[in-house]
Amino acid sequence: MRRVIFEKPGVMRACLLGVAAFTLSACASLEQYAADLEQRWPVTAAELGLKPTAANEAAPAEVAAAPVPHESLAVRTAKLAKLTPGASCRAIYDLAPSVLNEDRDHLDARLKLAACDYETRDLASARARFKDVLKDDSDPRALKGLALTELRDNRFESALELLEKYNQKTTQSDWQAMNALGFAFDQLGQKDKAEAAYLSAATLSPAHGAPMNNLGMMYMRDGRHADAIRSFSIALNRQPDLEIAELNRRIAYGLKGDLGKAMAGASEEDRSAVYNSLGASALARGDQRAAQRMFKKALETSPVFYENAYANLERAQPPTLP
Repeated sequence: MRRVIFEKPGVMRACLLGVAAFTLSACASLEQYAADLEQRWPVTAAELGLKPTAANEAAPAEVAAAPVPHESLAVRTAKLAKLTPGASCRAIYDLAPSVLNEDRDHLDARLKLAACDYETRDLASARARFKDVLKDDSDPRALKGLALTELRDNRFESALELLEKYNQKTTQSDWQAMNALGFAFDQLGQKDKAEAAYLSAATLSPAHGAPMNNLGMMYMRDGRHADAIRSFSIALNRQPDLEIAELNRRIAYGLKGDLGKAMAGASEEDRSAVYNSLGASALARGDQRAAQRMFKKALETSPVFYENAYANLERAQPPTLP
């Protein structure tokens, strides 16, 4: 559905898809948040407050950052300081180890390697690197990075504890951390706290739509379709290019029974995604006939893009009696 910064919607994820990655953002991430934060979240870079570089812009920086034989440590650390996890991770993986070979405690190199592990979804390595930093230094960036790693790995209680520690250590409010806190509360069923955290994140950063998108996802899962539509609309007013919020709003209109608004101006892929989500919702409430109808519409609309609807349709078939 994400992307933030993502992969195609999975079978039977229904309205659990679409959280922008803090864009953990993204079950759409949050897995899509960004999701795909990453949303996905281009959900991933957004979750760390970073802006990924376009692919055609990344190569020159990576070439310039590559370590040169006999280059001084000062020059290499200066190059490393200019690199941002995300599009520049290849260069960071090349350069940071050479810095650590001479200065094993170099904080910037350690944090950027951990952030790149997070970006590439090597969560075990990211967790180990962030924890290694925290053994020697209570740097808030390591706390935040570890919290987001735990959140992406569905370790919500651990993420919540780390985010609360992070907020205690920082004097300046951080909208990404507050948005992540909202998602952790949401996943742990603490809806009132989640709502407050999402609204706080939205207040701290009016230019970003991710917090209101995530709030809309929570409302939509709870059947509050009108509130969800309002939340997605606010997200789009703030960030018109947040495609996941537009798709989520279409799904909310469909769940509310307004297929006209759900499909108005929608692409083939979006129409198929809406039908598939409506089918999953019908199946969840036990209406197999409606589920079959929606899954078939998803296939008729875009059989190539929405191949997952085949599996959903199979699950919607009534059981065969012996």
